[in-house]
Amino acid sequence: HILGHEENDFMRPIVFHFGAVTPDAVTSVGFDASSQTVTWIDPTPAGLPSTWGNKKNELGFLVQRSDTGANGYPALPSVIPQSAAQASGNPAGALPNVVAANATSWVDTLPPTGATTYRVVAFNPAGYSIASASAGVPGAINSFSSTVGAWNANALSYPQTNVTQTVGGFPVTLSWTSATAPKTGFSIVRSGGIDALGKATLDVVFDNVAANLRTFTDPSVPQNSTMTYKITGVSTTNGVTTSSPVSSTSVNTSWATPPAVSGMAGSSGAGNVNLSWTAPADLSYVTAYNITRTGGTGGAALFVNMQNMNPLSGTIDPPLTTYVDASAVSGTAYTYKVVAVNGTVVGTQGSSAIVTAGFTAAPAMTGATATANSATQVTVSWAAAPANSSVTSYQITRTSGGVTTTLSVPVGIATSFVDSTVAANTAYSYSIAWVNGPKVGTAASTASVTTPYAAAGNISGLSAVANAGQTAVTLNWAAASPATAYTVTRCVQTALNGYCTNAATSVFTVLSSTLTTPTYVDSTVVAGTAYTYQVIAAN
Repeated sequence: HILGHEENDFMRPIVFHFGAVTPDAVTSVGFDASSQTVTWIDPTPAGLPSTWGNKKNELGFLVQRSDTGANGYPALPSVIPQSAAQASGNPAGALPNVVAANATSWVDTLPPTGATTYRVVAFNPAGYSIASASAGVPGAINSFSSTVGAWNANALSYPQTNVTQTVGGFPVTLSWTSATAPKTGFSIVRSGGIDALGKATLDVVFDNVAANLRTFTDPSVPQNSTMTYKITGVSTTNGVTTSSPVSSTSVNTSWATPPAVSGMAGSSGAGNVNLSWTAPADLSYVTAYNITRTGGTGGAALFVNMQNMNPLSGTIDPPLTTYVDASAVSGTAYTYKVVAVNGTVVGTQGSSAIVTAGFTAAPAMTGATATANSATQVTVSWAAAPANSSVTSYQITRTSGGVTTTLSVPVGIATSFVDSTVAANTAYSYSIAWVNGPKVGTAASTASVTTPYAAAGNISGLSAVANAGQTAVTLNWAAASPATAYTVTRCVQTALNGYCTNAATSVFTVLSSTLTTPTYVDSTVVAGTAYTYQVIAAN
């Protein structure tokens, strides 16, 4: 059958655009320990006729490592990657564990442990493949389906040469020339693009573009996408619509600049800082927030990428506007700043807040003991603080005779303290607690001790005087301090005992050991006899 010219005019081409399909899982995943190389078989290898135009073709592979078995793999990026550079969740650049399409190996630069396993996940705009692993049971990976509508047949769009388009930046602005001005206007069809969840967007038709216009700005263009625009001139006369030839152009859009963020505020919590800020009125160009922190030792910086995505339900919620900095050091002042992020584009710096991190409760003290070193010194000891606890110092209170005193102790953490302000022969009880900033922990059980008596003082000024009848000798001396009693001894001076000067042979007899005053009268003397006296203080 040969079509006539009139029949042929009615046959206009209708173009259908089909989206990608989730890739098949890779197979035969293995690991060569000598070279630390992970290998696999690509389900759609390059060079096979079945791969050409296959909607399951991958954009790349994500190799994941677990050192704790099949359940230890990290979560896959919430947003389905559109390139190998996005698979890491860091669109600014790919991580080393991301490889391009058609690859079949990857070298791990970190030495594996005895429990290390690997799995490989293929990805394309439709989602992730089922993962494979070199050991263990492969895990199922959630993926999104892709639905792309057909070209609008009423647009009567087909490529010609007399319409041209120029493109630049974001949003997309088209410009064109038309050899024949349409009477009614232009119809523009956009095909392609990826939404925030990684789904291919449906075709969009912009009708009723005025006939006198030769430029058009797309009000709803997807960001970071590749799209095709087709422009058709339309003329309607007496109810009959005809179209002029059109041309198509491919457009790559970037990420739009996000708005500034305001209202940054912070409050101190128990060992952390609570932050909040006000979201911009228009969240169309906000995919996340970046929070930076400066302050503390060495001006350490904190970088947080805040997102709020729910890929399992196929939705994306507005990014969160609160954050708890649990890594802040108690008592340290920090400056926090927040900025909106849209894809790979970071917005202008928003507001900031200066906050001092709060203190956590100090742990309970344990193992307290008290030991008297002397009559005027006591050592108090206790167990070390628990590991990783927030402790800045310690506190000691001492009670004696109903009076409680908080001792002055050095700043810092220790496990003992020497109290040199005690008195002899006195009972004391000590209570020790850990301290974290203004917060005092639970004290340990009371440690009690009684100091010993101090050593007796020395005797001085001893004198001995016999009475006129040589029947008694009176001894006097200066009172010793401290002293609670005195002992008086006497030695008879003879040649046998070396006249009381030889300690080895001299014999002293105790006359009294209960004296409390510094005087004594010896009434047992014999006239004409020489005596040597000693007085010893006791405490």
